[in-house]
Amino acid sequence: MSNRVWIESHLEGSGHSFSFEARAAQAGCGGVFHGESGNITAPKGADNKYPNGIRCVWDIETQPGYKIDLNFSGRFDIETSDNCQNDFIQIVQFDMATSSWQWSEARHLCGRSLPYRPDLSNANKLKLVFRSNNDINGDGFTVYKSFCKKHFCY
Repeated sequence: MSNRVWIESHLEGSGHSFSFEARAAQAGCGGVFHGESGNITAPKGADNKYPNGIRCVWDIETQPGYKIDLNFSGRFDIETSDNCQNDFIQIVQFDMATSSWQWSEARHLCGRSLPYRPDLSNANKLKLVFRSNNDINGDGFTVYKSFCKKHFCY
């Protein structure tokens, strides 16, 4: 998936025109976080549930020598399914040794039980992905994100 488009035009002479219009297929969610701490929550629809058919990606990064600490709190309500295949939160770490995202080792979270506090080893860069299908939706989630000096996170 990409958010880029390449358009090349070879119109010559007068009387030729070109126009292009792009619209978002859904309301935006996700973003880039570099601040030391803050909350990330599922977007809410008019019924106070997360919308159907969304995909949000939050890119979180801290300085070398620090790591990211995630702590889920409050209500956690994401459609329960086998292997969290319908709606889920996915935590994807960046492997500094291989300079690649570890999608194959990504953690999927769903259900109604507050998730454990994930062990993110020495991660200073990760993606938090939230996806919902077009079926059942729930109240969502809140996760508190903070940065701490490696070996000093509690």
